[in-house]
Amino acid sequence: MIRKSVVTIIGTLVLLMSVIGVSAIGASKDIQPKLAAEFLHNGFWAALQVDTVLVCAMDGGISVLTLDTGFTASIGAGVLEEGVFRIRDFYPLEVKPLSMRYDNSVLVVHMADNSFLFFSLSESIKFEKLGAVNYSREIQDYLYYSGALYFAEEFRGLSMYRVDDFRSLSFVDSSMVGVRVVQLALAADTLYALDDYNGILRYPTPESGLQPIPDYLYLPFQIQSFTPHDNRFNLAVGDSGIKTVTFDSLGIFNSLFERPTISFATKVFETDSNYVIISSPNVIETQDKVDPGALNLIPISGNTLGATLANFGDKQVLVTPSKTSGLAGLWMNVSDYPQNFASFDHPGPIQSLHLVDGFLYTAGRRNSFEKYKLFGADGPELVGSRSFPLGTNASVEQGDTLYLIDNGSEVPLVWVVRAFSDSLPLAMGAFGVPAEVDQITIHEGVGGGKEFLLRAGSKYYLIRTGAGELFNSGAVLLSLGVGVTAVTVERERIYHYSSKAGRLSLSKLSFFDGVVEISSMVIPGAIRTMLTIDNGNSLLMFSEGRIRRFDIRVPNELKVTGEYFVAGDYSSAVERDGLISAVGPNSTSVLAFVDGELEELYYESSGASLVTPGTGVFATSNGTSIKVFEFLQTGVDDDPLVLKPSDFRLLDNYPNPFNGETLIRFSGIPRGNASSRIVVYNVLGQVVRELALVGLSESGSASGEVRWDGRNESGAAVASGMYFARLLSKDFEGHRAIKMIYLK
Repeated sequence: MIRKSVVTIIGTLVLLMSVIGVSAIGASKDIQPKLAAEFLHNGFWAALQVDTVLVCAMDGGISVLTLDTGFTASIGAGVLEEGVFRIRDFYPLEVKPLSMRYDNSVLVVHMADNSFLFFSLSESIKFEKLGAVNYSREIQDYLYYSGALYFAEEFRGLSMYRVDDFRSLSFVDSSMVGVRVVQLALAADTLYALDDYNGILRYPTPESGLQPIPDYLYLPFQIQSFTPHDNRFNLAVGDSGIKTVTFDSLGIFNSLFERPTISFATKVFETDSNYVIISSPNVIETQDKVDPGALNLIPISGNTLGATLANFGDKQVLVTPSKTSGLAGLWMNVSDYPQNFASFDHPGPIQSLHLVDGFLYTAGRRNSFEKYKLFGADGPELVGSRSFPLGTNASVEQGDTLYLIDNGSEVPLVWVVRAFSDSLPLAMGAFGVPAEVDQITIHEGVGGGKEFLLRAGSKYYLIRTGAGELFNSGAVLLSLGVGVTAVTVERERIYHYSSKAGRLSLSKLSFFDGVVEISSMVIPGAIRTMLTIDNGNSLLMFSEGRIRRFDIRVPNELKVTGEYFVAGDYSSAVERDGLISAVGPNSTSVLAFVDGELEELYYESSGASLVTPGTGVFATSNGTSIKVFEFLQTGVDDDPLVLKPSDFRLLDNYPNPFNGETLIRFSGIPRGNASSRIVVYNVLGQVVRELALVGLSESGSASGEVRWDGRNESGAAVASGMYFARLLSKDFEGHRAIKMIYLK
C-alpha cells in the first residue's frame, strides 16, 4: 500500500514524502519495502488551472502545483520578481496522461490509451480517484460539463455521453451538423464547437442534449483555433494573423479588428494588456492591445503548443509545459514585455543517484547537482545545488564521501563532497581520457590511497590518488578485452565479463602493472551487472532470468556455488545490510539469502536503471523520476495490508518441463483476496498470462492449483523456452518465483 503524504517542492525538484523510519535491518523473510517517497523530473505534457492551483499531466502521473510569489533576484543593477512552483500532491499513473478538463470539483484526465480517469480534487489539494471509463473511437477534443462528456470526432461530428457513477458511459445524443468538428469550448453555459470548414456551432444549455439544429456562426475563412472571451471570439487564422469577431442574432459575424502576425498563428490568448500568439513550439509573439506596433518575439524552452494562461492573484502567467525542459511560467502583465517568472526545470535525465547519511544526492547530464536532506522540519529540504557546464553523469560514494565526474571541462574533472557537511562539491583534480566518462567505481589501492575505475565509451581507465586526495598522475588505460559489459573490483582483483567472448575473467589489478589475467571461464547468456556481497567473499552475476553465485575467497580461482532463476532481467544491483536491491527495464526487486537460499522478498513490475541503498531505505530511478522505498518489519508495523511472505507459498508446477499444459500449485492464500492471481512472465520480465485463482471468497486460507495451457493472453501458443510464475495480489507481492520449461 502506498502511504498518503504531504508534498513539498524545494527549488526545482519535487518530493512526495512520508516519514521514513531509519534502522539497520538484516535479511529476513519478514521484511517488506513500501514506497515512501517519489521525486519527479521533466515530462510535463499539459497544464490546467483549477481555482488557485495548477494541475499538470506529467510522465508518471498528475500533480497539483501552487505558485508562491514575491521572491526577488538581483539581475545586474535591477531587481527581478520571481515565483516558485511548488507541488502539493502527486498521483502516480502507469499510462501517460495527455490532457485534462475540470468541472464542478471533478477533474477528468485523458490518457494515452484513450481512457478517461475521474478525480475529486479537494480543498486540501489532494487527489481522490472516483473511477475510469474507456472510449473506443479517436477524438480531436473533449469537454466535461454537468456530468457529461462531449467528444469532437472530426467527420463523425459531436457526441454526448452521460457519465454513470464514474464507471461507464451512456449515450445521450449526437450532432452531425458541420463537416469536421475539431475543437470544443464552453462559455456562459454554452457549448461551442469548431467546424474546421465553415465556422462555429453554438449549443445553448447542452446538459439537456444537443439540439438538432444549433446556431451556426458562419466564418468565410478557415481558422486554426478559437477562444471565447466575454461576448466575442479571438481567432487564430494562420498566415492571416489574428481576428476578434462577434456574431449577431442571425449568426452573421462582425469583425471588430484584425491584425497581422509575424508568424503562423495557431492559438491566441488575451491578457489584460496583450494578445499572446502561439506560432511554433518554441516561440510566442505578443502584441500590445493599444499599440499593435509594440510587439515581441520570445523564445520559450517549453512547449508553447500546450500552453495555458493562468491567473495567480494579480498576475497572469503563461504556463508552458515541456516533456524535456520541465515547466516554465511567463509573467504577462508587465509594463514592457513578458518576463521569465517561475520554472520547474530539469532538462536532462537523472544519471546519478545516492542516499548517504540521511541525504539524497541527484544529478544528470545538463542538470544541477542537488543535495536534499530527507528529514527536514517540513519534509525534504534542499541543502544546496551546483551547476556544471554539462552536468555530472557519473558518480560513486565511499563511506560519507561522494565523488562526481564533471565532463564539461576540457578534460574530465572529479569533485568531492562530504555528506556529513552542508557544503557543495570542491574540486579534487583533473585527469585526461579521450572520451566522456559515464561510469566510476572506487576501491582501496595497493599501499594506501584510492583508485578510481572509469568507463569512457568502451574503454576502462584507472586513476590513483596520493596524499590529500589529489591525483598524482594521469589515467592508465586497462586492457580488459573487447565487448566488456560488466566489471567489479574486490581486493585488488577485477572481475570482468566480455559478452563478445562469453567469458568471465579474474585478473589482478594494479595501477602500476595494469591488468594481469589469473583465470577465466565460459559463462553463457548476456551478463548485465555484477556485485560482491558477504564482505567480499561472494560474487553475484546477473543475466537474463538467472543469478549465479561465486565463492571468491580463494584469490586465484572462480568457483560457482549456486544458480538461481528469477523473473527479472536486472541491469543494476546494490547490497546493504544483507538486502540486495536490483532493478531492470521491467523489474524492481529486493532479494536476500535466507538459510542459504535466494529469496525474493519484494517485486514490482515497474522498471528502473539506477538503484542506490541507504540505511533502512533504497532508491531507484528510471531517468525521469526517483522512488524511495523504506524497509518495514512485517508483524511490527500496524498496516494490516502488509502480509508476511511466509504466510503463503507458490509451489513447483507439475509436470515440468511440460508440453501442452501444467498445474501451478499454491497454498496459504488468505480467502477474500479476490485480486490474487498467478502471473506468468517470459525471460525478459514481460507478462505473458494472468491466471485467476478461484475459491477465495470465504474466510480462512486456501490452497489449490491453476492450469496453464502454454498460451498468452491473446490465446496464441507461446514459444518453447523458460517461463516464470509469480503469485501476486493487491495486498501483497514479492515472493518466490518458480521456473517452468515449455517444450513444443
